[in-house]
Amino acid sequence: MRTLTWIITAATAAGCVVSPQREAASWQVRACGVDHSLRGLAPLSAEVCYVGGAHGTLRKSTDGGATWLDVAPRGAEACDFRDVEVLPSGAVVAMVAGAPARLYRSSDGGASWSMVHEDPRPAAFFDAVAFDGPRGGVFGDALGGRFVLLESDDAGRTWREAPVAALPAPMGREAGFAASGTCVVPAARGFSLVTGGDACRHVAFGRDRRPRAVALPLRRGSASC
Repeated sequence: MRTLTWIITAATAAGCVVSPQREAASWQVRACGVDHSLRGLAPLSAEVCYVGGAHGTLRKSTDGGATWLDVAPRGAEACDFRDVEVLPSGAVVAMVAGAPARLYRSSDGGASWSMVHEDPRPAAFFDAVAFDGPRGGVFGDALGGRFVLLESDDAGRTWREAPVAALPAPMGREAGFAASGTCVVPAARGFSLVTGGDACRHVAFGRDRRPRAVALPLRRGSASC
């Protein structure tokens, strides 16, 4: 069934705080111009926002979601852009989940792109990318018995694999949640992440930069979709 993708923008929205009263909100439905699944969302301001999705979908709005411009890199028609991050400088990093797993970067608002990292392994699969200033991290599903964690210190221009000891060993088919790019966030000493599948864990880092994995009381063991 053909599904038209829409962008919903909020004129006034409540914060994510539990409250006994419902906050008033005004919403408008905006057509994005594509009929593909959208997975990534990255606002820079109230006017500028990027969305990414399947079949090479990468769009930008400069008027608060009223209209959307196709800013996808050339030759990326088959890419699945599941996460997008906008840095305070305006630079954009767009993550392709897999086949192949890639990272694209633009320093001119999406007018041009550079592919700054690619993992050619057929099974490579990136789940999420996050930034804390110029410091970036990418979390990926396990390959060869270890999770993938990439690090950047220069606002996403270059990337390197984190040391083997930087992540715990996966438990069975434990993996990341790659639907919205939110399973990894910056933390005081690196990046904090959450896994699911055969195991559901929160992974944080101590002063020695070694991971501390804690099991979460969440449903596990089967795919969510």
